[in-house]
Amino acid sequence: MSALISAAMDFKHRVDTNSLQPLRIRGVLPVCMAGMRRIFGTTRVPGPEADTLQTHSIPAHQADAHVLLNIGASLFCLPVLVQGLRVPTETLERALRAAMAEADAQGSSCWGAGRDAQPCVSLLTAVDRGTWAACRGDIGAAVA
Repeated sequence: MSALISAAMDFKHRVDTNSLQPLRIRGVLPVCMAGMRRIFGTTRVPGPEADTLQTHSIPAHQADAHVLLNIGASLFCLPVLVQGLRVPTETLERALRAAMAEADAQGSSCWGAGRDAQPCVSLLTAVDRGTWAACRGDIGAAVA
């Protein structure tokens, strides 16, 4: 898994630096690559009437970034850039194993046990837009 994250970071770097070769239809006609910037850091934010896309970029002066791990119903934040430096693959691997162990070690709750002891927030995307938007607002207020 850490190798996959590292490869995704390599790909993102090529997108960010415009060094990614454009896709070509039948090897001839180049395809617009502007949408590639939305592959990473883009989320659909539910609203009462319509969803919006929100893309987060890493400002040059901030240079810290993370990926979100979804292990069962548990969510973990995994740093991949710290002060502009990539976290080594070996460190990512250790952090991934630690997150999996932490998810598995959770006790029982009304939602389940281990990896499933937390409420499965992603299931909210299956309810109607207004309910999902209201729940997302409540969750954001609870963790802020």
